Amino acid sequence: MAKAAGGLCLVLAAFILALPSILSTRAGLRSALAVANRFVPGTIAVKQARLGWRTPVNIEHVEWGDLSEEGGRAVVEVQSIKSSASLWDMARGQEYEVVVSSPRVDGSLTEDGDLRLQRVAQGRAASTVQAGSNGGIKAIVGSEDVRFAAEGKFLSGHLYVSDGIIHGLPSAAKEVVGNDLHITAIVGAKQLKTEGQEYDIEADWVDHTPKPPRSRNIGKPLEPTVIKVASEHINAQLNGWRTADGIILREPITASFAYTPALAKYGFAKVAPLLADVAAVEEGGLVSVTATPDKMEVPSERMTVRVEPLRLKVGRGPLLGKAIEFLASQGGGGVRGRGSLLQAWTSPIQVDLLSSGALKTQRLDVLVGGASRGLHLATWGQVDVKSDQINMWLGFPAASLSRVGLKGLPREAMLPIAVEGSLHKPRVKWLDGYRKVAALATAYKPEAAVEGTADAQPAAAPSLRRSVFQEALRSMAASEGASAEDVEVPPPVDKVLPWETLQEDGSIVSTVSEDAEGDGILSVVVGTLGHLVRKAASALGRKLHIV
Repeated sequence: MAKAAGGLCLVLAAFILALPSILSTRAGLRSALAVANRFVPGTIAVKQARLGWRTPVNIEHVEWGDLSEEGGRAVVEVQSIKSSASLWDMARGQEYEVVVSSPRVDGSLTEDGDLRLQRVAQGRAASTVQAGSNGGIKAIVGSEDVRFAAEGKFLSGHLYVSDGIIHGLPSAAKEVVGNDLHITAIVGAKQLKTEGQEYDIEADWVDHTPKPPRSRNIGKPLEPTVIKVASEHINAQLNGWRTADGIILREPITASFAYTPALAKYGFAKVAPLLADVAAVEEGGLVSVTATPDKMEVPSERMTVRVEPLRLKVGRGPLLGKAIEFLASQGGGGVRGRGSLLQAWTSPIQVDLLSSGALKTQRLDVLVGGASRGLHLATWGQVDVKSDQINMWLGFPAASLSRVGLKGLPREAMLPIAVEGSLHKPRVKWLDGYRKVAALATAYKPEAAVEGTADAQPAAAPSLRRSVFQEALRSMAASEGASAEDVEVPPPVDKVLPWETLQEDGSIVSTVSEDAEGDGILSVVVGTLGHLVRKAASALGRKLHIV
């Protein structure tokens, strides 16, 4: 028995010693790849490999993609992979370098709008649609290239990726990213503490942060890991612990983007139609973003992206322009020329990105036209990017409702109007908005002066109590066959909006005056519109059962 075991060990040792030479032959390499391709998505192909226990590694022309599919092609091509050390030196823990030369990465999109690379990594067929093809094209293969390089430290290895090209990018993606993309990754506690400072990476957390528990989705946390991405227009960083299938984050991913027209068109406009025509970002032109995935795991089925408050220059897009006209239409005049830009101040923009491709925008507040005399609007709801359909609400808060004479409303008051249709052509139920304003006016009654007093005067600031306001909206929803939840307004993402201040007594005060007449955005609308509102109020209010 002992002799048999010894013989088996000798055979195994001989096989291990001979393995690099076997893999260096065409037959051996072909057999090894056939086994490997059973366990990885897509297909790996290697033209030639020279391996040895005493000689450096040299692998020529590597491809990975949907090569086994009819009409498939590689999504990653690498000219060569070379090491500075032999396999034996690597196994002994000696420091070594690996150089990956001239990789080409396919950055094109599938007809469903997904990255082709992502589809292959998920084990799905990744057919692409060329520009000009017939059929339901939702995305086209672009012709833009972005240069990239990468550097990584892992245990004893130092990886360099040089002269890389991401090709086939749509022009919008190229504009958002910019040129000269560089990726830095450091894996391992020792590596972070010794190399982190060189790459401007803070590593104190490595010794002071306990590892998170094992993830049911992506496995056990292993080495601490930091990844940085930088380009002409982007800076981003994530840190956490790598696992077998992803990364468990220590904190949300942070990023900053330089403003570009493409970022406005494919970023702001898709998550908030109110911001469909952003012309500039003020105060440095940088957009600060954090991304928090579910359970702090990457990849994840859901990720929450937060954009910090912004000061913008905006044009009157299809929704913002109509919102202004909704309040001013009966007042006559007061709207500046269509070519002018407006100042806008946003609350945090917070969006849930779902694996289905849908975007769920949490409440976004926007102040248009100035801190003291601006027009306050809000929006929230869901966008399906793939189908280009929206199911959202446009909200008119208390400060805006004061423009039609409904002064003294509680801060939480909001008049919601449904928005449907597509991102490019949103359909707002303006008629419902007019009906709701008219109906609310019937519940808006000044407190009568005490009869018999010599100085009896009408109330200076009549109010619509919060309970009455909410009951009015619920009654209108019920009359239209909608549920009470349809008129429930979400709270702001942050308790205090950027143009509000928190008082010592805990109250919140807005800098927007209820008496504002607008600074050229809209004229006084209490006049004509207010008259028409009250004229229709009685009959319409009774019909809607709120008086």
